Amino acid sequence: MAHGLEVYSSTGAVKLTVTDRLTRLVQQDNQAFWTWTGSGHTRFFPVTGMVDDGSWLVFAPWNDVIAWVSTGGYYVRLIYGPPYAHPTFPVTIYRC
Repeated sequence: MAHGLEVYSSTGAVKLTVTDRLTRLVQQDNQAFWTWTGSGHTRFFPVTGMVDDGSWLVFAPWNDVIAWVSTGGYYVRLIYGPPYAHPTFPVTIYRC
């Protein structure tokens, strides 16, 4: 059975159809690197139920950070920058 949303006009004409996967917010918080120094360091953050199947998105809008999904959680890498003692960065996780 397809999942989605259809919106009709008063005459019965379809105005909007969304039958693809609908994106939902799973988690939103701040994470910390904890005593990472320099660049190129990677840390794993567990998320229950997360799998690397293309239906998850990790958004970490912090200048020196890249993030990617893995089974069981996600990885974050500090790309470059000065040594940080306790940098924190916002993370938002979506699932389609």
